[in-house]
Amino acid sequence: MEQITTRKILSNVQQVFKPSYNRITWELSPVQGMAVDFTKSYFSFRMYLTHQVDGTRLTAAEYQDLLSNNLMIELGQNGFSYPAAALLKVARLYARSATGSPLEEILYQNVWASTMHQLTEDFECIAGNTLSSGTAVSFNSNGSLAAQISSLMYSTIVPNSEAQLPVEIHIPLSDIFGICKNSHFDMSLTGGFIMQIETEDVKNLFQTRPIGRPIPMPPLFDASGCGIPAQPELSPFTFLPDGQNDTSMPSYQFAKQNYDGSGNALLIAPNGYHYEVGTTLKAHTDNQDCLWDMGDIFAPEQGIYLEKAWNAQQLADAKFVVGNWVKLNFRLTYPGEKLRSKMIEMYDVIIAANPGATGVANIVLSKQYQAPVGINSSLTTDVYLESIDVFEGSPTANTTALGLMQVGIFNSTGNGTTTTPAQFYTQNQVVSGPVGFQQLVDTGVVIVDGNGNFTGSGPFDLILQPTLVGIPQMPWIDQFVTPDIPTQRQIYSNQGKPLSVQGVNTQILSVSAPDANGNRTIQFKDLGFANNNSIQDATLRKVAVGYNAAILPASGTLGETAYSIDWKILLTRQRNKVTTGLLTTDNYSYELDKCEVVLVEMTLDPSIPQNMTYETLRVEVATIETNILDIYNRQFTVNEPSVFNCWLMTPQYNNSERLGTAAGTDASGSHFYFEHPECLVSYSRNVQEYRWAYNNIQTSNRNIEVQTNTSKYPSSLHLERLMDTFSNTTDKMKNFSGILTVPRTNCDPVVCFPQRIYEAIDPTSVYQREGGFTLQIALYGDSIHDKNIVSGPIFLFKQMLKTIQM
Repeated sequence: MEQITTRKILSNVQQVFKPSYNRITWELSPVQGMAVDFTKSYFSFRMYLTHQVDGTRLTAAEYQDLLSNNLMIELGQNGFSYPAAALLKVARLYARSATGSPLEEILYQNVWASTMHQLTEDFECIAGNTLSSGTAVSFNSNGSLAAQISSLMYSTIVPNSEAQLPVEIHIPLSDIFGICKNSHFDMSLTGGFIMQIETEDVKNLFQTRPIGRPIPMPPLFDASGCGIPAQPELSPFTFLPDGQNDTSMPSYQFAKQNYDGSGNALLIAPNGYHYEVGTTLKAHTDNQDCLWDMGDIFAPEQGIYLEKAWNAQQLADAKFVVGNWVKLNFRLTYPGEKLRSKMIEMYDVIIAANPGATGVANIVLSKQYQAPVGINSSLTTDVYLESIDVFEGSPTANTTALGLMQVGIFNSTGNGTTTTPAQFYTQNQVVSGPVGFQQLVDTGVVIVDGNGNFTGSGPFDLILQPTLVGIPQMPWIDQFVTPDIPTQRQIYSNQGKPLSVQGVNTQILSVSAPDANGNRTIQFKDLGFANNNSIQDATLRKVAVGYNAAILPASGTLGETAYSIDWKILLTRQRNKVTTGLLTTDNYSYELDKCEVVLVEMTLDPSIPQNMTYETLRVEVATIETNILDIYNRQFTVNEPSVFNCWLMTPQYNNSERLGTAAGTDASGSHFYFEHPECLVSYSRNVQEYRWAYNNIQTSNRNIEVQTNTSKYPSSLHLERLMDTFSNTTDKMKNFSGILTVPRTNCDPVVCFPQRIYEAIDPTSVYQREGGFTLQIALYGDSIHDKNIVSGPIFLFKQMLKTIQM
């Protein structure tokens, strides 16, 4: 009868391990007649979160601060999630019978683990991880809501204490050591093993993010039939873990349904409420239509009329409040329904909210709106308002309550603005006045660190909304000029367009010192306008039949009326930080007070042959020493035998060059910040193309694109190279550009540079090969747009086969 047991081995030294004392060793002795299933065995750590500065543990009050702001602490940096294995910087494995040289020695193991985690995991796998399976960590990014909440618990075992509930960390041994991919190993062949790890001692491994996004459902009508209608398809108790199902800007952001002592429904500040024409908003039937005047459909209108009677309190409950923002959702229905309807989104601010009876109660917008002329008839229109979303315009420091606010404005005439089009389009900069900037600080979009420096945060959505000054707004769909030629494409729009051009999120990199008027220049991450092949400084006005609207330049006259275009830069859905207490920074660290190796053992079956060949890693590190290179060439000499795959990984391992000073005394007057924050996950670092050569023989007949200035999506040749290399490993690739994929990645998608050397692994066998080789790589930046390759370390990981020598 087969016997299965679990054995726990404590570390040789019982100590509190931390970044300043980080080497942990275990000795694993064999048990006679037993084999180890290493695929089910794991490291087990009991971890406490601490402050990085002084090493003190987080207190119950600080955990409550996190809970009150709906925030969690997770493994990760710069918007990327890390696996639990990111805790381990160095891993070594020795045979107890021969301790002279290690069987495996993996330096910078967490760089490899963090990047491969992004390529070999997905939402479903992470959300399905549990501690009971021995294959996961109890808190993670993009996982289940319960797993995220578990990271916010403090001790309830000792009442009224400051004790912190520890976090249990499980790391499968098979994720670290190649020998541990064996499911039936007789340790007596090696006299047992000595495992030695060094935990990360320098890098910050933790970041904060919201727990999840409750989906709002406003309360029902009151007894008189007035108030806010329910959305029956939505549940007020439905939650989405942050980062999941987040492919576009949802109308429904955050709302809670609470009740007072009498059981009446109370509303708590949401990010956005959704209201439909014909339910909350007046139907398109008469002269008191919700927006268009059906008696004179082309008359400019400024008010949105409401169904039923509304009093002042009900308007306030619905967030129909002066200063709040409205996203108007228009629908274009093509005549004859031969083409699919299209939605048009425009943003405006509420300047008045008037209570009254049906057809009298209304909200007034800051701009007038005029119906566009129909496609087939000049007497009617094909565009009608279908719904609106209301966002808070005066957000607070609670990240979950941040609605929408105006960061800046620019126009080509310079009227009333401080940002120039050139600053925004070519330099990714916005000038913010004292009031607007203070709102950025109050909401945690801009962080004040411990040294008094302003640093950016993110991710968040940035929206560009063109607004006509002097003439009414006219909703219409986007128009493209030469859409099939990427380098010459131009987009004309009057809609609110999310930025950046690639992806849905952006970040603030720096904030300048104030000028004489108190204005500050905010530097955003690349917004994608460098090629001038995206949104143009013009807008649309449809005043004739047909499918196309007239293109209006940035300023001019229409008839006898002068007009100009104001481009409003709006920010919403900032998801990462707040400005209170310990949450001003992500400087967290760890303590481990219990470190075990958990072995799953079973009765040794002599009929099962022992596999003495295993795959492992070696790494070679080089450094790109300057930021002035647009082409970087490197040769690697590989002396180890049986190297079957090579992976060049380019994380921003160290913060890039320091720009500015705390006092803002540098030439640009900028405050201290790092242009590229450190991260263990590999990304392009401005590399757009690469080409490998093996023994000076090129492995492709052209450069391989990983991104371009117009797209973050890699070329099909790179995807083929990635799949080909993964097919030569025991790992399974689950996505091409990281767990969040290209459009949902906070900053830059995951990029590495793979090269298969020879076919070493097939479904039935592994093949070794003697001899070394040289490997050359050329990396190409974007010299045309002054995007040189970012300096810093690069890591060549070499996958190889080795054999245990008896």
